[in-house]
Amino acid sequence: MKKLILLISICISISLTAQNPQGKLFVHTQKSSINEKDVFGFVQYPSLQYYTIDSTELTDMMIYNDKIYIANNDVGIYSIQTNQKIDSVTNTDARQICNWNDKLIITSHTQPYFRVYDIINNHNLEYGIDTLKIKYTPTDIIVSGNWAVMTIDTNLVIVDLLFQDTLATVGIEAPLKWAGYSSYLIEANNEIYVDLEYWTGAPRFSFVKLDKVNLKTDSVFHVEMNMNVYKPQAVSDKIYLTEYPSYYDTNADSLHLLGFYSPYVVDHDSASDYFFVYEEITNTILCYYDTVVKSSFTLPNYMTKALFYPESTTSLSSLRSKNDIKIYPIPAKEKLIIEIPDQGGKLRIYNASGSLLISKQFVSEAEKSEINISELTMGLYFIEIENSHCKYSTKFIKVE
Repeated sequence: MKKLILLISICISISLTAQNPQGKLFVHTQKSSINEKDVFGFVQYPSLQYYTIDSTELTDMMIYNDKIYIANNDVGIYSIQTNQKIDSVTNTDARQICNWNDKLIITSHTQPYFRVYDIINNHNLEYGIDTLKIKYTPTDIIVSGNWAVMTIDTNLVIVDLLFQDTLATVGIEAPLKWAGYSSYLIEANNEIYVDLEYWTGAPRFSFVKLDKVNLKTDSVFHVEMNMNVYKPQAVSDKIYLTEYPSYYDTNADSLHLLGFYSPYVVDHDSASDYFFVYEEITNTILCYYDTVVKSSFTLPNYMTKALFYPESTTSLSSLRSKNDIKIYPIPAKEKLIIEIPDQGGKLRIYNASGSLLISKQFVSEAEKSEINISELTMGLYFIEIENSHCKYSTKFIKVE
């Protein structure tokens, strides 16, 4: 009974601190010597455990349909639950990747520089854009609605994904026209912004906004002696810059700067409203709630990419209510009974470290299913139920 009370107390404690991020922050770190290799791995939250997945270089990564895709010439596909490589899209020469309507969009190092692949079935190339229209490898890309917007040289190139062709090439009206620059694309409040980073011997940057109606760009602001070393992150109506919590308020059209260079936001968990901030001097990931550091984790090497996958979200879009799913008894000893009315799908059980322990497929319209948990040790476990329409997550306690 004391053990049961202790476990229930742990569960209540976890519930009371549900605002903490729960999930995996996928990170890519660079080798520090010629004898080492780049590493793709993740930090598990809230336990702050670090796991390596693969030794590989990569230029981009994205999460789609509970899989993480990494661009490394070919596109590697990994299961988020098992952390194993399960597939790949070959012969892509991929530099950057994103998705749109079950399509995998790739910017490539070689012609054609813009490609669209089937992401669901056979991963075949569906079409590419002629090199007369896209002449070079884009430096950045985002998908906004039915548009793919790319920065190429001193222009924005817009591809209409419905018509599978370029819509327009828009010249970027940069405040410093004489300086070479690199650029990042950010979407905030349904607006597209271009962050221009100038390489003129002194740090400086500008924000430019795309007028999506007239297809032209307008300068928003220009700042001397500052620059963003990482792509700014949009959260609601704010775009967070280097030196967190510096930001640009898109509603008030106001800039709030605290300093320059480091640290900078690499991702945001909308479920908990926590920010993941990277301090590159110490290779440390800081987890902020508002402006307060709640946790920190030091990576083994310099980080180049980061992407957070929340594991505590619940979606009931295809269920009438949460009560439609029944899981009992809780606490459980030998077995769990799962009832999902009129729903087929897959059930997975994970331990507190995020390791997959049990996976079971439900028959469509099954009334109930018994899950044998007698081999599990006493403790807290997480259940994930998923079909093609929804995902539902909860937890249970296993007792002896």
